[in-house]
Amino acid sequence: MATELTLAELAESADRDLGTSPWVTVDQRHIDLFAEATGDHQWIHVDPEAAKAGPFGGTIAHGYLSLSLLPALLSQVLRVQDAQMGVNYGIDRVRFTSPVPSGSEVRAHAKLLSAEPKGDGILYKVGVQIEIRGQEKPAMVGEVLYLALGRPVQTEQEEATNVSDGQGLEQVFEGMQERFQPDKAAGVDAKVQWLVSDGGEEKPYTITIKDGTFAWEQGRAESPTVTLSADGESFRALMSGQAQGATLYMSGKLRIQGDLMLAQRMGQFFGASS
Repeated sequence: MATELTLAELAESADRDLGTSPWVTVDQRHIDLFAEATGDHQWIHVDPEAAKAGPFGGTIAHGYLSLSLLPALLSQVLRVQDAQMGVNYGIDRVRFTSPVPSGSEVRAHAKLLSAEPKGDGILYKVGVQIEIRGQEKPAMVGEVLYLALGRPVQTEQEEATNVSDGQGLEQVFEGMQERFQPDKAAGVDAKVQWLVSDGGEEKPYTITIKDGTFAWEQGRAESPTVTLSADGESFRALMSGQAQGATLYMSGKLRIQGDLMLAQRMGQFFGASS
């Protein structure tokens, strides 16, 4: 369970063990997508046949792929409740200490090292390890910096303006179906469970993406690939392009269980909303 702190509590919480995130699997599909995104197609990462005879006995994840998992994994161990958004601020030190074979399960182990006010937010340093299930030596160790920014103070009139019933949930999913781009989701076979808290009730919706097709229905999925949870206002803001998934995720308004990498890719499957 994630540690939940306010900005004020975060500023007073240095030298605190945050525990570990859930395990996530780094498979060859993730490695290939990272190679495509970064242009790093070295054979030890993307050529399983050649890699069998290589030094690691198979393909391994890029070191920077392990590093790129940190924002998502750390959001599973620390949430800043009253932050409007969080940004990556920098890296003090990082060492890649062990290869991550394709198919490995990894998780983050984190410790809050320091925190201090900076501008409108709190700058905090986290000591991190990316652990590999079944291995004593971690894949990565380091110290990273994040900046959590507070929400601007709103007047009662501004808050009232922001509160709206908005578009019906079914209309939102119909709009997603209209904007779905099959070529962007080629090769994806997934069930996405949305749990949207709206009108005091949690409403489940299931999206099925398979072989370039998209379908949705109200109800719960068996063994979903990923589960996304949000309140109705945040859900509508995300789907209309008025909010970014990373911002909602870092502020705790969007919660993710399951395939974090699929969740990060979801926005690529849809064209701009009209």
